Amino acid sequence: MKEVKYSHLLLQILSGLVSIVLWFAITYTEDPLINQHLTDISVKFIGEDVLEENGLIVVNKDSLPPLSAMIQGNRSKIISSIGDISAQIDVSNIKSAGDAEVTIKYNYPSSINFVKSNIQSVIITTEKIITRSIPVQIETVNQDKNTNFLIKPTCQISSITIRGAQTSVYRIAYAKASIDVTDMTKSNSQKYSYNFYNEKNTQVTDDNIIYTNHDSLPVHNIAYKRISLPITIILPDDMKEEYTLSVKTVSPSSVDVGLSDETEHISELTAIFDSSKKGDNSDYTLDINVPEGVYLPEKYRTVKAVCELVPKVLVDTEVTIETKNAPEGKTVTLNPLKIKVSAKCADDDITASKIHAVVDLSGVSDGETILPVSVTSEENIQIVGSYSTTVTIK
Repeated sequence: MKEVKYSHLLLQILSGLVSIVLWFAITYTEDPLINQHLTDISVKFIGEDVLEENGLIVVNKDSLPPLSAMIQGNRSKIISSIGDISAQIDVSNIKSAGDAEVTIKYNYPSSINFVKSNIQSVIITTEKIITRSIPVQIETVNQDKNTNFLIKPTCQISSITIRGAQTSVYRIAYAKASIDVTDMTKSNSQKYSYNFYNEKNTQVTDDNIIYTNHDSLPVHNIAYKRISLPITIILPDDMKEEYTLSVKTVSPSSVDVGLSDETEHISELTAIFDSSKKGDNSDYTLDINVPEGVYLPEKYRTVKAVCELVPKVLVDTEVTIETKNAPEGKTVTLNPLKIKVSAKCADDDITASKIHAVVDLSGVSDGETILPVSVTSEENIQIVGSYSTTVTIK
């Protein structure tokens, strides 16, 4: 029973092979005349060099309709000729910008007949070619992954020149190169490729830009040693006399900066309070001061702070005078020993412990002498007036 089934299967296979052989034999022996429909015929533009000499460029290549055609010929000729069939559009006779109707020329071997095409002519749109200078930008990528260094890139040129179709040229706002600084540890100079961007900061790819005077951007990278510094909000000098600042929160409270090898030790960064930069409620967006020799990328140069500007009031408090550099073996008497000090501060809860009054006895001889009293206080307290005491040394 198994042998019968095997024989039957073998006969079916042989029958199929014979059918295929007979089909090829009939096809290539008789080689019948057939019609063949072709789609997506390739298009070649000629005369673009002449068009460019006239200051024009084709801008609608990508929107032209697809071309198709019907051809006729022996099957074997059609099969061998399909790759040789193309269309040609000559734009050399276009003299002015705008729309122009151009006849399509179809190229095909003489061994077949070209029956018809779906399109005999197309509207070609051209624009004037213009030249424009655009600014360049440099951005770093993966600064946060470089834990030891902050990299400051500086482009050696400020702009590049581009040339192309008017609409395309004005669509481009700037050129930007992105630099991956993950593993950068030393200062260096390199060239980087760039991309075009529009005013919405979206990358632009446009084949109608035909010339740039720089294929890459020359960039000098400076490697700064990376450290983290806290941020302190301070009042400008012209406000310290009348106000004190109550800072509740600072965000971020610290930032990573880069220090050059020549930079002296820095313990903090400051942001000067500016009342004009108040947002909702008591929120302020303030600019961080960046000292010379410190690198902080532009996008990290602001800090948000919740703070309150409090007017100072005049407060009197009694303070005991201390002495320094008193002569050994002598009796020192102060009159008065305590003085009433006037100070400006945020409120009237000032205490004597926050103010220090000192009289310096260096070089003072025996007898009675009136000496000035040096009065100091915490930063948010402003001492008003001058003070003195009578010193008697015996």
